[in-house]
Amino acid sequence: MISMEQQHSHHPEPKSSYASYQETCRQQLSQFPPPSYRYGLNILIAPKHLDFTALHEQDQRHQQLIFTLHYPTQTKATITDDPLHLPEHASFFFTDDWIEPSWLGMLHHSHTHKIVMITAPKNAEATVELVCDLTQGSCFTTFLIHAQQGAKARIVLIQNGGQSKDVVSTSIRVHAEQGSTVDIVTIQDLDAEANNLREHVGKADKDACINWLDLSLGSSYTRTSVITHLVGDGSTTNNTALFLAKREQRIDLYTASLHEASHTSSNILTKGVVDGHAKVLSRGLVSIASNAFGSSGYEKQNALLLSDTAEADAIPNLEIHNHDVKCTHGSTIGQLDQEKVFYLMSRGLSRKEAQQQLIEGYFAPVLSEISNPDLRASLITSIQASLHAETEAGDHHEH
Repeated sequence: MISMEQQHSHHPEPKSSYASYQETCRQQLSQFPPPSYRYGLNILIAPKHLDFTALHEQDQRHQQLIFTLHYPTQTKATITDDPLHLPEHASFFFTDDWIEPSWLGMLHHSHTHKIVMITAPKNAEATVELVCDLTQGSCFTTFLIHAQQGAKARIVLIQNGGQSKDVVSTSIRVHAEQGSTVDIVTIQDLDAEANNLREHVGKADKDACINWLDLSLGSSYTRTSVITHLVGDGSTTNNTALFLAKREQRIDLYTASLHEASHTSSNILTKGVVDGHAKVLSRGLVSIASNAFGSSGYEKQNALLLSDTAEADAIPNLEIHNHDVKCTHGSTIGQLDQEKVFYLMSRGLSRKEAQQQLIEGYFAPVLSEISNPDLRASLITSIQASLHAETEAGDHHEH
């Protein structure tokens, strides 16, 4: 494993292409209104103790930041974390069509502390795991993933740590060249009081595939945007977002598949459990352009409520500009089957333990589709650990 520890200093760095890009984002930031947390008349998903405007006004260079990355040394991928010496292809990512035209998108790239680029060579297979432990201060990190023609890349990003009112903001940009496959797996288990922002964007060329799998466990507030542009004929994307919301958590998920070429396909699934006084909103979009004939897009949003005070909302959306396509969407919001809970309790389990087993079963159909056994085991372990911690907290509260 390689460990890199960075202490953000006061010394100015030489100008780089990314520094110029940052400056452009700073200038454009003032052109956008601050983020809104209200959707329609009745849906409000807002952070409790965070003022993003005040965060922007702080001088980020004077914040103490310790950021650690771990990744295997044995890999066919090229990993670069020096913004002054990024590969030539990095400039492909620094254009306006990659950034979400929003205040939060500009905020992230205005304050990025760390930039990491991973390149999977032509026709090579590469697996990279990055463990990000945030121990102090807010953190703005950008990951650039470039899969060359025919490459197969799996990138696993695990985020831990954080403190009360810290902001952990992550941008992942993926370019999948012709015939390549990129799997992006993110496991977020931040401190219960941290704030989490994520902006993920992918572009898939001809016959390329980008798969997103995200598991949200921690943080007080999470706002995630995952957008995939299917720009090449026959390109594909699968976007799976899993969540386990508890206590006072707020999770705002936005997933979009943009079909911009013919015979493209997409599948969006958001699925999770909401307990306590938590709130979750899942917003989805499947957009098919007029030239995207022969394409198919699917979207499904599921949520399981464990308490009377938990809330879940789903807003699916289809934009279809070609009739020679197949598109469906649906959403279900239900409650735990109390008969199954009582049955397990009759077998000697406590109520919390019974709920835990049923929740694991709720996620099982999705996790069983993951072909990599190590990855599947890691996700199951993360979910079980989170459920176990919550069970212990509940038992302690009851006593």
